[in-house]
Amino acid sequence: MSEVAGIAIRWALYADLGLLFGLPLFALYAPGGGRTVQRHLPMGAMVACLACFGLLLSALGFAVQAAAMSGLPLTQPDFALLGDLINETAMGAALKARLVALLVLLFCVLLYRRQSRPAFIASTLAGALALATLAWSGHGAAGEGYPGWLQLVADLVHLLAAGAWVGALAAFLALVMPKAATGDMERVSLAEEALTGFSLVGTIIVALLILTG
Repeated sequence: MSEVAGIAIRWALYADLGLLFGLPLFALYAPGGGRTVQRHLPMGAMVACLACFGLLLSALGFAVQAAAMSGLPLTQPDFALLGDLINETAMGAALKARLVALLVLLFCVLLYRRQSRPAFIASTLAGALALATLAWSGHGAAGEGYPGWLQLVADLVHLLAAGAWVGALAAFLALVMPKAATGDMERVSLAEEALTGFSLVGTIIVALLILTG
């Protein structure tokens, strides 16, 4: 059961952190930038909810992994093992980096209205770091020497490209949802312009996904 839960949590993290990277990135290259996007999408609320969900999933996923290693129920944590995992393993380092990145994202949300572009740049970088930790704590980080580093870089690029794709897709869907688009031609126009501008970005993303497997 814990193995199934661990897999489910990891897939949920892939989706959550991918959106946390892809959505702020979309706000940077969309026509009009972050301020225009915010007039039509609740970017602050979306990013804040995703960041909080990411914090919850990260803590829960780490606890599930620790429980699986110790052989104890999730309700009876081995605190000594938890301390060792957090302070002495790549998995623990990845968790700490991810938590910091998610907290930075929450702080950036507070600046979206006042410092739109700098806040979205910082959010994109923090989202990239949070997403990258999944490769850092995954099998890509288990290799040694040059092949190991090559695999890790490939995993990082693949994750970021997938996150950019998922974030753009989510933004497009939110912009053209029937209820949201009804009577809002500016919103539809923004979606059309963003889709046109996404052609180059999308081509690069697909190429990176193919190259990194």
